Amino acid sequence: MSERIHFQLDEKIILKLRKHWFMLLRDTLGSFIVGLLPFLVIPLLIAFGFVPQALLLYPAVAVFLATLWLLVIWMALAALWTNYYLDLWIVTNKRIISIDQTDLFSRKVTSLSLDKIQEISVTTDNVLETFFTFGTIQIETAGPTDLDTRMEGIPDPEKVRSVILEQTASKISNNQ
Repeated sequence: MSERIHFQLDEKIILKLRKHWFMLLRDTLGSFIVGLLPFLVIPLLIAFGFVPQALLLYPAVAVFLATLWLLVIWMALAALWTNYYLDLWIVTNKRIISIDQTDLFSRKVTSLSLDKIQEISVTTDNVLETFFTFGTIQIETAGPTDLDTRMEGIPDPEKVRSVILEQTASKISNNQ
């Protein structure tokens, strides 16, 4: 599957945006905590006698289950990192291209023309987003609602919004 983005002759890339590194760190740390949780909880359950003695007689089963659990966590991390790397916004002087990796083998590519943009919303929801300067950008167009796009975790969303508004203003002034 080699999907390529075809640019027009006079189209120039202004910005390439991926999610902020903190989003990847947050999801990765969450997976590590979930991965280590059984290794922290099971010894406590054994110490307090909540695990039947019959299960303690077969350590190979415990090793197998632990290995299986770590494999599942490893696969989840691979999916997270792949999703982080493949989610991309490209802002050009004519349009915004949103590439959203929805599943491991499923991708949604949306192209929004700058002259169709009606509204750009920027949201920072909490202290961490404010401190690390990242947030959510939602763009609504004049066309069908399925062309609207939203990306969470954009670094410096106010600057990105300003750049997009500058490009829409220059596109409108060039068309007149």
